[in-house]
Amino acid sequence: MISFQQIKEDKKSLEAAASFLNFVMKKDHFTSKFLEWQYLDNPTGKAIAICAFDDGRIVGHYSAQPILSLVDGKITSGLFILNAAVDPANQGKGLLRGIADRLHEEAAAKGFQFMIGVGNNNSTPIYTKKFGFRLIGPLDVKIGAGIPEGKSKSPYFYQKTWDQDSLNWRLSNPCYKYSVNQKGGKTIIYKKNYPMLSSIMGVFGSEPLNHGNLDNKQAGLNLFLGIDSAINWKQIPAYFNFPEFAKPSPLNLIFRELNGANFPLSKENILFRCIDFDAF
Repeated sequence: MISFQQIKEDKKSLEAAASFLNFVMKKDHFTSKFLEWQYLDNPTGKAIAICAFDDGRIVGHYSAQPILSLVDGKITSGLFILNAAVDPANQGKGLLRGIADRLHEEAAAKGFQFMIGVGNNNSTPIYTKKFGFRLIGPLDVKIGAGIPEGKSKSPYFYQKTWDQDSLNWRLSNPCYKYSVNQKGGKTIIYKKNYPMLSSIMGVFGSEPLNHGNLDNKQAGLNLFLGIDSAINWKQIPAYFNFPEFAKPSPLNLIFRELNGANFPLSKENILFRCIDFDAF
C-alpha cells in the first residue's frame, strides 16, 4: 500500500532518498551530505521533500526549497523545485501527481506565494499540463568572452535575492567548486564546466566573498545560462548560441502562483541566473 510522508532528517533516511534519486535519474552525485545541504542547511528554510513509500521502500520523491525573491518590488517567499522522480516500475500510475498534490497543498498552507523551477523536454509538459505551472520560456544558453551586461534601466519584475548568508550556503554545495573574479568594482562568480569553459553564476557588488570553496577564475570562455531581460544579445557580438548537439537537454523556466497570487512574469521582465540553480 502506498503511503506519503515528509522525508526524515536522519542520515539513514537521506541516504535512502539519495540512493533512490541516483537510481531513477541515473546520476551519482546524490549523497546524504548533498541532500543535507540541499534540504536542511538552506538559511531561508528547510525544504519540503515528500516521499512515496511502498512497503517501506521509496518509490517516488518530490522536493522544493524555500527562496526569497523580489517580485514587483516586494520581497516574496516562494519555493524552487529541486528533485522529482518516480520508480520506473511505478510510472504511469499517477504516483507523481499524488506526491505533487501533497507538496503543493503544504506549500500553500505555509504561505508561499509561488513555485518556480527548471524543466527539461520530458518534465516540462508534466508540470504545465498536470501541475498547474506555466512555461515562461527556454533558458538562453550562450558562449563567449567577457561578461554580458544589459543596458536597460528598468527594474526586473522578478529576481531571486541573495544576501551574504544565502550566498555562503549556495557556494558550499558539496558537488561543485566555484571561482571568483573581481573586476570593475564587481564580483563575478563562476563554475568550471569543462577545461577552458566556465559558467557565469552571477555578478554581484564589490564586496569580497571570503569563502573556502572559491578559487581565482582561470582563463577561458564563459557560458551564460539563464534569462536576463535587460540583455539585447544582438548587441553583444562576443557571445553566440551554445551548440545544440552539446546541450544535455533544452531547459525551460516554469512558474506557478500559489494562494491567489497573480504575477505577470515573462522573458521580458525577469532575471534568472545560473546562481539560482545548477545545471550541466
